[in-house]
Amino acid sequence: MAGDDGVGGDGLTGALAATPLGEALAADDLARLAAAGRVHEAAAGEVLRREGEAGGTLFVLLSGEVEVVKVNGGEERRLTELGPGALLGEIGFLCGEAATATLRTRAPSRLFELPREVFLDLAAREDPAVMRLALALARVLARRLARMNERAFELCEEQARELERAGVPAASARVRDLAAFRAQLGALKF
Repeated sequence: MAGDDGVGGDGLTGALAATPLGEALAADDLARLAAAGRVHEAAAGEVLRREGEAGGTLFVLLSGEVEVVKVNGGEERRLTELGPGALLGEIGFLCGEAATATLRTRAPSRLFELPREVFLDLAAREDPAVMRLALALARVLARRLARMNERAFELCEEQARELERAGVPAASARVRDLAAFRAQLGALKF
């Protein structure tokens, strides 16, 4: 698979080593993954995965830019833009669940793709790279969750100040709900 992508194995292995995968995987692990996946050259505006679609492919953005968008109430909302080194599709890859957002290239992009089936096959063969890959993905997800929790806590604090400035009574349902949510978020900060 990787042999038909026009990229030498060492070049792809080196490119993967420069991503968060390189933190947890040795060069030989990366080489096995490189051989098991494929490189995809995507044009600007190409949809890699649509929200709600069955997923399962891990994407590693080697070059270019990808936007993550979500549809809410019929309107598309850009959540973030990601550059080289970003890992995408990890939830569907690990859990086999549908895509939680749409992934679309903003510029011509080069991505490494590793299908979930390959991951599961390597796991069945007890390839040690699988455990290290799962660890690398867990780190990425833990960092994202920590950033999201911090931002949610900041937004709650801002909302609480706005409600106080507006003179909303502390006994109102809105203030009580916000306080309960802030307490739940606070419990996650460990």
